[in-house]
Amino acid sequence: MENIRIRDLLEKKDDVFVSIYLPTHRTSPDNKQDKIRFNNLLNKASKELEENKNIKPQEYFKEAKKIYDDLSFWNYGTEGLAVLINSEETKVIRLTGDVPELVVVGSQFHILPLINYYELPNNYYLLDVSRDRFKIHELSSNTMEELETPEIHEHFKDLFDDRDLENRVVSTGGSETSFHGHKAKPEIDEKETEKYFRYLSKELGEFFKEKKAPIILFGTTENVSEFKEIAKDEINILATIDKPLDSMDDKEKIEALRRNLLPIYAKNVEDRLDGLQTEIARDMGTDNASRIVTDAPTGRIETLFISTKYDQLQIDEINKLVAEVINSGGEVVLVDANQAQFPMGLGAKYRF
Repeated sequence: MENIRIRDLLEKKDDVFVSIYLPTHRTSPDNKQDKIRFNNLLNKASKELEENKNIKPQEYFKEAKKIYDDLSFWNYGTEGLAVLINSEETKVIRLTGDVPELVVVGSQFHILPLINYYELPNNYYLLDVSRDRFKIHELSSNTMEELETPEIHEHFKDLFDDRDLENRVVSTGGSETSFHGHKAKPEIDEKETEKYFRYLSKELGEFFKEKKAPIILFGTTENVSEFKEIAKDEINILATIDKPLDSMDDKEKIEALRRNLLPIYAKNVEDRLDGLQTEIARDMGTDNASRIVTDAPTGRIETLFISTKYDQLQIDEINKLVAEVINSGGEVVLVDANQAQFPMGLGAKYRF
């Protein structure tokens, strides 16, 4: 989820904000328990509203109860769910990856679980190539949709219908006919594949030029290797998965993406933590919690790093700190304590 969307969640003030998070499941029978656990969390939040906020939960949770009663909603889940409620609206966000089970009632939404560098970002382009066709899917946290590219020939036969690499029959005159330029079928196939991949590299390079989401390449080991080499100067491919996309169901696709991308993002966070240590040594960063809390409202903090296990501040204080950094245009990096060493737990890199 991008900061701009998170910033939208932080804009409203002077209200009571309920944040409900829970792990969910894509398939039966596991997803049968999701609805029950959601209702338990609603009951917990209702008790909090009645006892500490003097609010009657029946009206506050009217939309949330509709979600609870909607069987189709629970039959088509992802790995996690966020339900964010205030007096004006109820926002529902499906999530991928590890999601904690918790309820937070406070003066603003609890958004840290939405900031996770170790799970799938909202959008990817999945490029699936074979020797004679390609497909592009756009993946978000909720859906995977095939994209239409009418300006690009999808199949080899649509582009090269003259089969100009096939054998040519040439008559040399006289009583006999000689056959020149004979090529074996594997050699023809190899040249056709290269020709098609070069065409795709050029056309898809233009298509992806203005796209910001990462590109993941799918296909057989041989096709992925050959296309990646041909397209290296045209298409910025983040990762490759040596399996055709259409040979996997949705669950297998998500698992393959996470398995291949987790090391990339974990390494990215580790590198950034190393950079934070350097900035602290230059006095362009700090791990002093009091200083961070003081500096956050001033707009000085460019990047805030916080561990998933950080507990030295109250949850309301953490939410306020995160909101101040994001609202001033800063970035928040949630460091998974199970994936990276971050003993300080809280750190900040300054703009100036």
